[in-house]
Amino acid sequence: MKISTILLGAFFIAATLLSTRVATAQASSCSEEWQQLGTHVVDYTLDYDVIPVTYKKGAFTTLKFKVADGNINMHRCMVTFENGDKQEIEIKHQFTANSEKTVDLKGNDRIIEKVTFWYDTKNASSKKAVVEVWGRK
Repeated sequence: MKISTILLGAFFIAATLLSTRVATAQASSCSEEWQQLGTHVVDYTLDYDVIPVTYKKGAFTTLKFKVADGNINMHRCMVTFENGDKQEIEIKHQFTANSEKTVDLKGNDRIIEKVTFWYDTKNASSKKAVVEVWGRK
């Protein structure tokens, strides 16, 4: 009788640990999902554009810039947070069509209000580039 009670107790402990591990894995995979924050079609010139961020369900720690269709030379980026703080990102990256770059944000949990980026389209393709900004918590 005692051996069956011990085995039954061990089974319940193992089942509890397994369910906790599965729940933790699901929570961490959710936190690693990318959310699209905004998109903008750029002009054929030296310019800057602002992508307003309407996704307000939490703060992000990492941004990903994806460029589709055309090429751009991105010079810098300014992230403005809902609390008024700003973070300048010296990105200086030549994006080709269908390329991306990931950057980490500094600071505590802050909701992003907008992303402003400066760029030119020298040596660009004949198509206008589409810039997408993605965030990960």
